[in-house]
Amino acid sequence: MPRLVTEIAQGNTFSESSENNQMAFSATRAWKVILNSANESININEVTGVSIGTPYSGDNPIPCVSLEGRAEGESRLVRIITATYRATPGADPSIDPRTQQPSARPALYSMSASLQEITCWSGKKVTGGVSGEWSTATNPSGDLYDGVSRLEPVVTINIDQYAYTDQSHFLGLVGYVNSDQIYFSSLSIGVHCAMLQNVSCNPVVEQFGDTMFRGFKITFTFGVRAHWTLTRNGVEAVGWDVAVPQTGFSIKNSGVGRSDVNLEALNLEHQSDTGTLVTPYRVATGSEGKKMQARVSISSPSGGICQRIASQPVALNDDGTPRSPSVTPAVLINRVCLQPEVAFGSNFSNFGIIFIG
Repeated sequence: MPRLVTEIAQGNTFSESSENNQMAFSATRAWKVILNSANESININEVTGVSIGTPYSGDNPIPCVSLEGRAEGESRLVRIITATYRATPGADPSIDPRTQQPSARPALYSMSASLQEITCWSGKKVTGGVSGEWSTATNPSGDLYDGVSRLEPVVTINIDQYAYTDQSHFLGLVGYVNSDQIYFSSLSIGVHCAMLQNVSCNPVVEQFGDTMFRGFKITFTFGVRAHWTLTRNGVEAVGWDVAVPQTGFSIKNSGVGRSDVNLEALNLEHQSDTGTLVTPYRVATGSEGKKMQARVSISSPSGGICQRIASQPVALNDDGTPRSPSVTPAVLINRVCLQPEVAFGSNFSNFGIIFIG
């Protein structure tokens, strides 16, 4: 052991600063060591009692991030050892993650929000300063407006976690959405509202105390869409699901006499001599219940009403019959999940993420 080890006041500092609007603390301590001989080797962790990760003090648990030893002047027997302590910017000094070994540190996260344009099939009509009810976006004749979009907020959550392995088994889950109701921070995230969008891993080597840790820094990126309530009155789908209008060029040719069926979109019986519709309406002979192209009524050159093939999709009931524009809603909107799903767990715990050290 060295002949003398004593902590000295010269070189001791303590400071606080704000880095990128995040409070951070730093400090240094210094020791003078007198060797027994010029060629004596020392272990600076043993002589100072300080290692990487050792807190500065009980009142200020700032972790030690580096230790340095150097000769004092031209003396071959005197060494000055300096320990540098630095808090993680923005971290609570009482629970700084670097006071724990890498495998025990809680995950760190950041969140941001941006707008994304999506197709929408409903809205609230505002005319002359009077607000209407939120409903399916259709024109007065009941046809859907095409090409209408809106801006929707998307919250991006980045989570950093230390792991012994590269977590490659999670790579195949990129693009999956949550099959369970989850909670994160103050967010309540509904089913299919969170998507794993990216997983990256980088090897890290870190000294903590007397142990060398070799592992990976894993970064998960989740995209969270707002939770919109889905009803059959035209409000868009939830989260990453899409809203699909229940329309088509083909119909099931049945439903005469039903109040929810658009009779004029059916393939109806025509009079052979005039080409106009037979009244009362009935489906064409032999077509009952068959899949056929939707029709639209037009005036006949000979007078009366006849039919032609519809040039655009018509609204459909759940059984495939053409939907009457007089019922509410005029067009049914379905929620469709296009992404595979898996249980994420609250605080994304099913990805091995731990937020409590």
